[in-house]
Amino acid sequence: MSEISVSGQHGGGLTMQRVLQGDLDLFREFIVISAFGTQFTPVPSVAEKTIAVCGIEDTFLNKNRIQKRIRRYLQNRGWLTKWNARYIVKKLQQRIDLSQSYWLVVPQSELSVRVANLLYEKYKIRYAVWQMDDHLIRYNDRQPYYSPEIGKQMAAMMRNATFRWAISPAMQQLYKEKWDVSSEVLFGPGTKTNLPWHTRVETNKPLQLVYFGAVTAWQLDALVFLAGMLKDIGAELHIYSAKDNLPEAIKKPGVHYKGSVPGSEVGALANSYDGIILPISFAPGLYNLTALNIATKMSECLASGTVTVVIGPSYAAMVQYLLPHDCALLVTEQDKKKAVEALHALRNEAAREMLLKNAASFVNDRLTSEVMYSNWKKGYEVLMNN
Repeated sequence: MSEISVSGQHGGGLTMQRVLQGDLDLFREFIVISAFGTQFTPVPSVAEKTIAVCGIEDTFLNKNRIQKRIRRYLQNRGWLTKWNARYIVKKLQQRIDLSQSYWLVVPQSELSVRVANLLYEKYKIRYAVWQMDDHLIRYNDRQPYYSPEIGKQMAAMMRNATFRWAISPAMQQLYKEKWDVSSEVLFGPGTKTNLPWHTRVETNKPLQLVYFGAVTAWQLDALVFLAGMLKDIGAELHIYSAKDNLPEAIKKPGVHYKGSVPGSEVGALANSYDGIILPISFAPGLYNLTALNIATKMSECLASGTVTVVIGPSYAAMVQYLLPHDCALLVTEQDKKKAVEALHALRNEAAREMLLKNAASFVNDRLTSEVMYSNWKKGYEVLMNN
């Protein structure tokens, strides 16, 4: 149960496919409780088992301008989400024997947290939680907190779960400190490949850098920062994205939109570039994502056989995770002079070889599909035997 679908069009859906693999067949139903999830078509093997059980907002207040204006007005009232959660539980009760079901909850908002808690209170469901994002947490001077009501809901959902997965070590540590709950780290894997290490760059040509993925707020400012110094490092940036209308802020000299590319081709294509970019926002308003999340593409970048260039703040979960292993080129300050100096290492063959050697070891030891699947299977066995 989640607000997202098992789709190939967004990170959460891709992560579920890459981690669970054939275990997707173990699920009787995939329950989407938000209209957001219905916007992304599930992959064929899951589509026939996906059902949308949406709340009052999405069912009755999402069809025309008047309804949507009413919806926006009501969304400022705290009782609406509670009302939606009760409505969804009632609908679920009509079609599922709730007390005899095992659940995987992948919460994306307050709604799924409240639905999970109601299901536990009323029917004592057995469930595991896979926390891929925490959109409910807030930060004040980098100190995490929840509003009192949301904090109670999150604590209840986590403590009553039979098993928990967290998307990063940073998130795992946060939940341990706040609620004394244990969890297993689980995020999108990479694959062992036979691609050669891209250790040498052509000295008489611009550096060829590449980024694969969405260009949303969480990536944008880091990509804009890079785009602003392409001339200084003698480089070009190629962006492969499903959306062909890049934000104006990134349309700078040296930036080229290259269209979309099938996921199966990303590895080999990335290997042909001098560096693959992993951008993370410096914006304070996105601190909850930056400080806690591991991007779906991180493992792919490290497994590509070319140098991964991480551009993001030092407090980012991915920076903290990769730093001890010296497996990526890290640019952690929005200081153009320092960043240009750091990026010149892309032309140093010895530096590249060291980073690629460490990246290969890190992927093989920590990030493969086999490793992540075993982390998933551990929780699955605990849930089913509880």
